[in-house]
Amino acid sequence: MKITQNVINTYKDKASQHIIDLYSKGNSFLKIKKEINIPLGQIKLVLWDSGLYEPANLKDTVKCKCCNCKLEKTYFTRLQIVNANYLCKSCVISLNDTHQLKKFGLTKEKYNVILKQQNNACAICNTKTSQVSKNNTICRLAVDHDHKTGKVRGLLCGSCNRALGLLKDSISNLQNAISYLKESVNTEKTD
Repeated sequence: MKITQNVINTYKDKASQHIIDLYSKGNSFLKIKKEINIPLGQIKLVLWDSGLYEPANLKDTVKCKCCNCKLEKTYFTRLQIVNANYLCKSCVISLNDTHQLKKFGLTKEKYNVILKQQNNACAICNTKTSQVSKNNTICRLAVDHDHKTGKVRGLLCGSCNRALGLLKDSISNLQNAISYLKESVNTEKTD
């Protein structure tokens, strides 16, 4: 049986309702966790969403566990707040970058060599890493790799990286897309 999104949502709704029912009957977070085997942070999020629970002292200042910068709790994600696992956005990005490099067997030095060879730009569209994207963040380049061999091919902006993935890294799909675009330029719009 194929699991559909509706089945998943129904399961989540039933689990959420069960959590709410247990909490409303006076059960503690730990008792609920023990009964339904769901992480404590998830239980707190369900109850927060339902208005039955709100973490104390949301205006308090806490330290990022990585860089020790002090920020108000509301700066962090809801999951970080309920788990008291505070990491600022810069540290999250840095840790993600380090994880990505390790995943592909790259060091920061090797990444920077590839980046320099590509003139600090996406290998496909030439978007420079210093350019600001639509969501006001500086363009960061993803490590593109062959999914069959794992070999690193280059560095791509998010859009180009997703485009290759959506076209299944298929040369014929890319050629068909090029042909389609060329034909559509020569065709008049019909209304």
